[in-house]
Amino acid sequence: MEDFALLVAGAVIGALASGGVKALVEYTDRKRSRKVAARAILGDLVLVEGLVQGVREHGDWPVVFDSERPLAAWSEFRGAFAASVSGAEWAEVDAAFRVLHQVGLAASLGQESVEPAGPLLEELLVRVRLAKKIAVEHAARSEEARAEIERVIDTAEPRSSH
Repeated sequence: MEDFALLVAGAVIGALASGGVKALVEYTDRKRSRKVAARAILGDLVLVEGLVQGVREHGDWPVVFDSERPLAAWSEFRGAFAASVSGAEWAEVDAAFRVLHQVGLAASLGQESVEPAGPLLEELLVRVRLAKKIAVEHAARSEEARAEIERVIDTAEPRSSH
């Protein structure tokens, strides 16, 4: 009887340990996926910000206003990002990409002047900057690493495709 009790106790402990290890692995995978998604999203947000700044500076659309690449990346990574951030954070980042889609549509109309899209460009710039802050928070673990990411982003020269 004593052997049976030890066997049952061992089985219970083994099951609990196995479940705990599985939960830990899933948690670690989710964190890693969030970090990768945040970094990919952040890179595209930086590019979009530079593109919008170039459009505002030159007053006309570039030869190619590429909103498709960042939108495709957002589509690819949004699930992993959404699974690990708050609903408010996800909504803010999603809003930046929704406005980017609207700006991409405006750019594709082939108008010479960006004036009609001016308010939309301003909204995009505000939303992209907020989304960048959120992405930076999830792109690195430590405060030091986040500060380094922000330093690199802030010192990067935005490039336009004019």
